[in-house]
Amino acid sequence: MRRKDYPFYETTVFRDLKAATEDPARRFPDRVAISWKDDPAAPDVSTRTYPEARDDVRAIGSSLIARGFSEAHVALLGEPSYEWICSYFALMGIGSVVVPLDPELAAADLADLINHADCTYVMFGDNVAAKLASVRSELSQIREWIYIGKAGRFTTDSPATDVYTTDASAPDSCNEAEPTPLSVIIADGVARLSAGDTAYLDYDIDPDRMATIVFTSGTTGKGKGVMLSQNNIALDMTNGMYLFDITPKTMLLLPLHHTFGSTVNLVGHYVQGSEIFISSGLRYIGKEIKEQGPSHLILVPIFIEKIHDRIWATIANRGKNRIVRLAMRVSNLLRKIGIDLRRKLFREILDQLGGELRMIICGGAALRQEIIDDFDAFGITIMNGYGITECAPLVTCNR
Repeated sequence: MRRKDYPFYETTVFRDLKAATEDPARRFPDRVAISWKDDPAAPDVSTRTYPEARDDVRAIGSSLIARGFSEAHVALLGEPSYEWICSYFALMGIGSVVVPLDPELAAADLADLINHADCTYVMFGDNVAAKLASVRSELSQIREWIYIGKAGRFTTDSPATDVYTTDASAPDSCNEAEPTPLSVIIADGVARLSAGDTAYLDYDIDPDRMATIVFTSGTTGKGKGVMLSQNNIALDMTNGMYLFDITPKTMLLLPLHHTFGSTVNLVGHYVQGSEIFISSGLRYIGKEIKEQGPSHLILVPIFIEKIHDRIWATIANRGKNRIVRLAMRVSNLLRKIGIDLRRKLFREILDQLGGELRMIICGGAALRQEIIDDFDAFGITIMNGYGITECAPLVTCNR
């Protein structure tokens, strides 16, 4: 934390989450929006630019609005992925009430929440496919299941019309149908757009209408459904981003069924034009941070603590604990007279974190001051924030 006043940073004002995908595509036509690895062990990285992502969102939205998803309650669950992100933005763009759920929950709990939130559609990924299949009989109100994961047990080559019915009085037949792959939805949407369908583009979002039901982690009891509008999310990020000097590249390391992940890590950075690399999972975090070289990260304390422990374990294994501690003290003294050598003195440590990391935004719980001080000494500023789901979630952050 800086101990002197400095001005707020620039922010991006946006009215709703359709504008959150349309505006950046115009402002950053050549910039990568989302990147990820299809195979975590391979060096290849897949990318989508802001215009490409916008086009996919438009296609998904155009198909979904024709299938009755507009203003319906839709459960969205699965691992963080490009498909999840596009589905989220598309649903927001047609006024659906998005119900993001934790894929780690037991099948019975997922069924309870889907029913409790009055969902009539489900979009799901690979890591929940088996769970949902086991409770499908308890979800007879679901009119259509859409598969947003990688090719697997739920993919089908059937045309979209073969797995969907517009007869709202016959939910049982829909419930028994094979899920529709997102690839079919996108192809249908592209065809509709090419034929002049403007339903998605013309849909007028009410930013004050309920847009999402987010179930809390239940820190004070059983998780509760928090109702948020698009205005809640947009204002939280418009005002919250004044606090941060958002850098060109970050990583998506947080679950998207929590608002810290969906609002701050995703929406807040997307509208600012940052490249968001989707992590391949916990076991690959260290490897991918080093490979991708993010300039800032959004993390919860447990991740930062593990990184901190690994840094000091490496230092201890090399017998350099005393030398590093001495270098930290000398560096901190030099900073008091305006000489900052941290990026040179601790280059070896910084290189293990990709070499470009300068800031970590931490939220979700308190972080020990000694960890904040250690990272600051190495050249990485940790900004500790506070928020709650009911506030969409960011409330404040130190500076």
